[in-house]
Amino acid sequence: MPVSLPYTQSILGNKGKSRRIRLLICSGVNMMAMCYTLNHLILEEIRPFDWIMLAVEVLVLILIAVEIFIFTGPEWWHGIQAKKKAAKLIPFLAQGEALRNLISKSPNQDQNQHRENILKWDKETQDFLAAIAPRALSAYMHIVRLQANDSAVLSANGQLHPVHGLFADAYRVLQSRLENLQKIIETPVLYF
Repeated sequence: MPVSLPYTQSILGNKGKSRRIRLLICSGVNMMAMCYTLNHLILEEIRPFDWIMLAVEVLVLILIAVEIFIFTGPEWWHGIQAKKKAAKLIPFLAQGEALRNLISKSPNQDQNQHRENILKWDKETQDFLAAIAPRALSAYMHIVRLQANDSAVLSANGQLHPVHGLFADAYRVLQSRLENLQKIIETPVLYF
């Protein structure tokens, strides 16, 4: 069975985070040793070995800092940028959810208007994603199980109203695109 991308990314993301934590712990231990050496240099008799030990500790600290900032820094920075871009998608998700809630309040009334609103929201979301991330756009457009989505609207009073025709297709697409948008927002590093 193939491994899905979000699962793979969660493994890689945890690896980078644990490595960074491990490096920070090592630098903390090295700083304690360096403080001991400086204390020894200031308060006690200075020997040539003390200077060598201080130089080695400073070099180790520099190497740890280089590894933290150069090797894990870009991953960290990319994650921050991806989360900022994903945050810009939240209004589109809220607008789509509001559209779905509006349909659930009056499922049989003015289905053509609901369909036009769905298509307009979909087009705006596609245009926005095309501008900021083509990979996110392709994930948003991907529809796997369109027939698995309900073709009935659950109204606000708890009744199921079956929908048919073009409106049923538009409603299914709305549900699928909202799920895709939610996945993009939850795992932004994969798409941006």
